[in-house]
Amino acid sequence: MVSDADAPAPGLAGRVIEGSRVGVVGRLLGTIAIPLLVLVVGLSVVIQDRQDDADRAEGLAERVDRLNELVDLRSTLFAERVAAAVFLPDRRPPVAILERSSFGRSLLEDPGALEARTDRALAAIAPDDRPFTAAELAPVRARSGEPDEEATQALDLIGDLDDRIGAAATVHLDAVRETAIELGDEPLIEAGTVLQRAVAVPNQAGEVVAALSDLWAAPPADRAALQSHLAAALADLDSSSARLAESLVDPDGAVTRLWADRSPRPATVEQELADGVAGRLTGPARAAGEPVTTGLALLDGIDWLIAVDGLLPVASGEVRAEADQVATDSRRNERRTAALAVAALVVSGAAAWVFGRSIAQPVRQLTTQARRVGEGELQLVPLELRGPPEIAIASRAVNDMVDNLVLLERKVNALADCDFDHPSLVQPLPGLLGASLQRSVQVLSGSIEERDQLQLRLAYEASHDSLTGLANRAALMDGVRRMLDERRVGELAAIVFIDLNNFKRVNDRYGHAAGDELLRVVAARMQAVVAQRGVVARLGGDEFVLALHEVRDRDDVVALARRIIEVVAEPVENAGRWMSVGVCAGVAIAGPGPATDRADVVGLLHRADLAIYRAKQGADAVAVYDDELDRHLAAEQELERALALTLAADRPELLLLFQPIVDAASGQVVGAEALVRWFRTGSGQILPGAFIPVAEQSGLILDLDRWVIRTALAQAAAWSADPDLRDLGVSVNVSGRSLLDPRFVGHVAHALQRSTVPAARLTIEITETVLVTDLDLAATQLEELRRLGVRIAIDDFGTGYTSIAHLRRLPVDEIKIDGSFVQGLAQSDNRALIEMINQLAHKLDVPTVAECVETLDQAAILRSMGCDALQGFLFSPGLAPDALAVWVRDASATAASGSK
Repeated sequence: MVSDADAPAPGLAGRVIEGSRVGVVGRLLGTIAIPLLVLVVGLSVVIQDRQDDADRAEGLAERVDRLNELVDLRSTLFAERVAAAVFLPDRRPPVAILERSSFGRSLLEDPGALEARTDRALAAIAPDDRPFTAAELAPVRARSGEPDEEATQALDLIGDLDDRIGAAATVHLDAVRETAIELGDEPLIEAGTVLQRAVAVPNQAGEVVAALSDLWAAPPADRAALQSHLAAALADLDSSSARLAESLVDPDGAVTRLWADRSPRPATVEQELADGVAGRLTGPARAAGEPVTTGLALLDGIDWLIAVDGLLPVASGEVRAEADQVATDSRRNERRTAALAVAALVVSGAAAWVFGRSIAQPVRQLTTQARRVGEGELQLVPLELRGPPEIAIASRAVNDMVDNLVLLERKVNALADCDFDHPSLVQPLPGLLGASLQRSVQVLSGSIEERDQLQLRLAYEASHDSLTGLANRAALMDGVRRMLDERRVGELAAIVFIDLNNFKRVNDRYGHAAGDELLRVVAARMQAVVAQRGVVARLGGDEFVLALHEVRDRDDVVALARRIIEVVAEPVENAGRWMSVGVCAGVAIAGPGPATDRADVVGLLHRADLAIYRAKQGADAVAVYDDELDRHLAAEQELERALALTLAADRPELLLLFQPIVDAASGQVVGAEALVRWFRTGSGQILPGAFIPVAEQSGLILDLDRWVIRTALAQAAAWSADPDLRDLGVSVNVSGRSLLDPRFVGHVAHALQRSTVPAARLTIEITETVLVTDLDLAATQLEELRRLGVRIAIDDFGTGYTSIAHLRRLPVDEIKIDGSFVQGLAQSDNRALIEMINQLAHKLDVPTVAECVETLDQAAILRSMGCDALQGFLFSPGLAPDALAVWVRDASATAASGSK
C-alpha cells in the first residue's frame, strides 16, 4: 500500500505544466527568431564597424592634412631661426657669400618673404590647432634684430616655439599610426610607417642644421657639450634615414622613387659637419659666428632641408590615398552587409513558416495525447507516426507507454481481484527496472560514502602543501586573518618570513629528490619549534611563513626566529650525504586590535617579506620591520622613481666619465673605462654606491646598462675624428642581470650598428661572481658577444668562485685584478695571489689589468709581477671626454719624451 505521506502532492504536475506558458509553436518560432535576431544584431555590429572604419579612415586623412600644415609651419619657422642666427649683426655674411645660396639670395631679394611665409603657414592652421599665436611670435621677431644677447634669446625662443610645433605634430603623427593599426589595413599601416619615418628624417636633418648653428654661435664654454649634441644629432639623422630606407618596401612607390632621387647633403654642409664633430669648431680661439663658411653652410643646409621636406607631401599623399581606399572599401562592405542582412531576414522568415507548419500539428496531437494520459485516460486511439523523425519516435514512445500502462492496469486489477491465472500476469513489462532496483540502492550507498571521502581529501589538498604537509598560501591567509580577529585585548601577533639560503645549490649538487627531502625535514623541524604557538606554512620553493599568536613582545619573536635558524641550519643526512642550508628571517609584528579586511593580512605579510631583504643584505640573519626600515625603503623607492624618470625621459642628469688604462711598460694609453655619474636635479651628485644597488633590485639596471653602452659608443664614435683617440677602446662594466638577459646581445649589436664604431673597440666587463649564477647561459651570451667582435673582460678577478676549468670554458680577452689585492700589496698572501693570477692568465694567453693603482711603489711592484696594464688614481681619476682627450695627448707626449 502507498501511505498518504508517500503519495505525490496533488496537482504538482499540473502546476509544472501550467507554469510553462510558451507552447511548442512559440518555442519553435523562438528557436528560429532568436538566432535570426542574433544574426541581425551581429550584422548590425558589422555594419557599424564598417561605418566606424570609414569614419576613422576619413578622420585619418584630416589628421594628415593637419600634420602637413604643422610641418610646413615648422619648416618656415626653422628657416627663420637659421636666418636669425646667420644674420646676427656681428656675424652677417657678406653679400657675395649670401648670393652663393638660393636661400641667401631669397633673403637678399625679399627680406620679409620668409616671415610672410611663416605667417601664411600659421594662418592656414585652424585657430584651435595652432601651437602658438602670431602675438607670441611677434616679440621673438622683434628681438632678432637686436644686439647679440637679445638675438641669442630670440633664437632660444624660436627653439621653444619649434618644440611646441613638434609636440603638436607628434600628436597627429601618433594618431595617424594608431588609426592605421586599428583599421588593420597592411598597405595603410606600411604607408603610415613610411609617413612617420618621412617626418622623422626632415626633423632630424633640421636638428643637425640647428645643432651646427648653435655650435657656430656658441661661446667657448658651451661648445664641448654642443659638439657632442651635434655628433648625436648626426647619428640620429643617419639612423632615421636608414629606418626610412628599410620601410620603403614598394620599389615603385612614389616615396621610394623620391628617396632614391633625393639630393645628397651639400659638400659645404658635409665639411662643416665633419669639422664640428671633429672638434675644429670647439676650440676657445674661434670667435662666435666665425668662420663665415659655416654661415654659408647653414644657408646651403636650408636649401637641402627644403629638398628633404619634399618627402612629406608625397608620403602623406600615399597615406591619404590608402585611407580613401579603406573608406571606400568600408562603405562598400557596409552596403553588402546590409543587403546580406535583408536577405537573411527574408530567407529565415520563409524557412520558419515552412518548417514550423510541418512541426506544429504533430506536436499539438502529441501534446493532447500526453495530457489525456496524464489525466488517467488510457482508452485512446494510437497516434499517427508522421512529422519529423524525432516527433515520430516520440509518438511511438507515447503509444508504447499507453500499451504498457494498460497492461500494468490489467496486472494490478488481476492482483486486486486475486486472479492469478489472468493472462496479463505472465506478460513481461519492458525493461529491467525490477531486477536492478536492489543493485541501484547498493551502488547509491557506496557512492555516497566515496563522495564523503573524496570531499575530505579535496578539502585537505586545497589547504595543505603536498610536499611538506604544511598549510599552503590560501590556508595561511585565512589563518592569519582569523588569528588577527581573535586576539585578546592588548595581545600582539607576528609574521616571520623564512627563506633558505643556497637551496638551489643543494638541488644542483644532489638532485631535486634530495632537495625535496631537505624541505620535508626543515618543515618538520620548524613545526616542532613552533608547536601550538601558531601556524607554519610553505608558500612555495624554499619560502616558509610562521604566523604566531600570543606574542609577548618583539624580543620574544626574535628569540623564536633565532631558534628556528639554529634548528634548520643543522645538517640533514640523505643517502649517506650531509646537506645543509642557511636561513634568513624577516619579522613583522601586528599591534593590538582586529583586522579590518584582507589588506591588513596582505600588508603584514608584505612587511615581513620586506624585512627579510634587510636580513639578506645585513650581517644579522634576523631583521624586524620598523620605522627605520620603512624610511629606508621609502628613500630607495623615491630614488628608484627618480632614476626611472631620468632614464625614460633621457634627462641630461646622467653622464659618463672615462678613466684611462695605461700600458704597464710604455705608459701609453690603451683604453678607458666608462664610469657612470648621476647629478640629480635638486639633490646634487648621487654616488654610484647609492643608486646602482637600487637599479639592480628594481630591474632598472637593464636600462641603465643599455644607456651606458649606447653613450660610451657614441663618445667613441666622436673620438674617431681625433687622430690621438680614433683607436681608443672603451670598457663598460655591465650587471649580471644584463648579461643573463636574452635580449642583451641584440641590444649591444644594435648599439654598435648605430654608432658605426668597430666592435673591437668595445670591451664588456663582467664581475667574476656573476658567472656563478648561471655559468652555461653566461658562457653562451659571452660567446655571442665575441662573435660580434666585442672583447670580454672578467672584472674583480680573485674575489669570486670561478674555477680554472670554468675560466677555460669562457671566451675571455682580459682579466682585471681586483683593487683590494692591489691595496693590500704589503701583505704577502696578496702578492702571491696577484703573481698566481698573472701566471695563470699568461698561460692562457690573456692579458691582465691591475685596478686601483694609487702609488708609484704599487705600479713598480705590479709591473715587476708581469701585469700588462694599470688603472687607478695614480694616473687619473674619471675624466670628461674633452679632459680625457687632453690627458691622452699629454700622456702620449710624456711617454714619447721618456722613450727618447
